Amino acid sequence: MIASSSFQGQGTKRKNRYAAYAKLQEEQLRELSGRFARGDSASLASKSMAVNRNTVNRYYQMFREALSQGAPAALKVSPKKSPVVGLFLSSRGVDPRIVAEEHRHTALTCLRQPGNALEACASPGWPGYDALGDPATGMFTIMPGCLVGAYGQMLLTTYWQKLRARLCASRGISREAYWQHLVVFDQLERQGAERFQENLLRRLESAS
Repeated sequence: MIASSSFQGQGTKRKNRYAAYAKLQEEQLRELSGRFARGDSASLASKSMAVNRNTVNRYYQMFREALSQGAPAALKVSPKKSPVVGLFLSSRGVDPRIVAEEHRHTALTCLRQPGNALEACASPGWPGYDALGDPATGMFTIMPGCLVGAYGQMLLTTYWQKLRARLCASRGISREAYWQHLVVFDQLERQGAERFQENLLRRLESAS
């Protein structure tokens, strides 16, 4: 069951089909899922809906857990330090990855000293990212080994800008859950807000 122990209590009456031990009515949960899809921060959703901020935070995390179930193991990277994000451009769009710890120093060097980026591309085991971004500082660079034209570079840049805005709106992201934020954002970009919300509600309903 997706609903965490935070939502459980003896004698709690089930209020909706999307969460077995819900603190929100079904219509409220649907509204909150829509706000989550549109990118409303927990603070904004809490204020707009007159719902406790901690409650919104718990539901937002529940949404991420539901949407990230079944994600490939390669995506489940928990950074030991402030994360750096690598982007790959493929036929299906942009794929985000948390840079592995062994490549973090090289990635930061590329961001801070772009002139050394070409040398980094030749380092052993380098994943060949098309772009790198540091969510903490906003630094972003297209890698010199990225063999795409202006349109591809625009896709990478736009994706990064939207991703960082979403990450910045989610304050206090734990390192253990950081990968979930990337997985959820990627689904949103590929599906669009309406389809994304429908998929989220289906997952919640099937798990409750």
